[in-house]
Amino acid sequence: MPILSSDTEWIAYLVLGLIGFVGNSILLLGTWKYLAQRQRTSCMLLLNTALIHLTRILVVNLLSIVSIAGNVEIFNTAGCKIITFTSTFTDMLAIWFTLFVALFYVIRLNRVVHPLTATPSVNRNAVLCFVMAVLWATAVGVSCPLLFFVEKGESLHNVTDNRNWTHVACQVKYSNSEVQLLYGVVVLTVVDVLPLTVLFLVCVRIVLLLREYRVASYGDIWIGEDKSESEVFMASKLVLPLMFLVCGLWVSHYTLLQFLDKLGSYYFFPVLLAILSSAYSALSPFIFIAMSYKTRTVLRPLCFLKLNKAKEQLATVLRSPYAE
Repeated sequence: MPILSSDTEWIAYLVLGLIGFVGNSILLLGTWKYLAQRQRTSCMLLLNTALIHLTRILVVNLLSIVSIAGNVEIFNTAGCKIITFTSTFTDMLAIWFTLFVALFYVIRLNRVVHPLTATPSVNRNAVLCFVMAVLWATAVGVSCPLLFFVEKGESLHNVTDNRNWTHVACQVKYSNSEVQLLYGVVVLTVVDVLPLTVLFLVCVRIVLLLREYRVASYGDIWIGEDKSESEVFMASKLVLPLMFLVCGLWVSHYTLLQFLDKLGSYYFFPVLLAILSSAYSALSPFIFIAMSYKTRTVLRPLCFLKLNKAKEQLATVLRSPYAE
């Protein structure tokens, strides 16, 4: 019995969803535990990022799996509104918070390369909380109009096995061509393309700062760094693959959606769209974990709890006879 394209689609959602759930749960646990000890700006950013990806996985991926694999009628009008809104909302926030993280580390890298003569008097945590609240509110405001335009889709004649196909089950039908052009094309594209463009420019700035630091470090002689500076350099370097990942996935997914009618009949098309739409939520948390030294410090005792207990017991048994 041949494997249907819908089967490969829900398997892709399942695999990437499990990977993303594990990665984002670890990231959420590490940032939450550190924030419980003290407030740290980078951890607050990563905490929000993990919540965004977990929301997408638990709503978009889970509903898609239940509908396709379980043959459950989820994609009615209400179901389509929920999954389309959540997908657009979380994708938008994922891009914005990726840019926010990149801006945070490029500012810190700039302070390492060009130290400030005076300590800034601005409360960074207050500014950060305000900006994050604005981002969440803006994403909700931009995504809400989709709730009025999304409807249960009609089958496309050239798409095989489209009964359970996520990208065909729900369609956006605008009231007129002006609304489609202004909101569906201009607004929904600009809110993604603009931050991605800024993210690319931020990465260019990071490369220039790293090169400037290398040239200015006393003839390339290493003179030592503290842990905070090492974290800044490591995180700044990891922003580069993060940028290539999110830009590559977004551009590929957006391009393929433009040829939905022409390529929909190909066997590989549904699973390819599923991978492109879910890969960032699955892979990015591991890069974010590698970025934050404090998060890794909190997670390390949890990961090696049994090993640490064994070492403590061994040290107790093998105590020196000269110990008091």
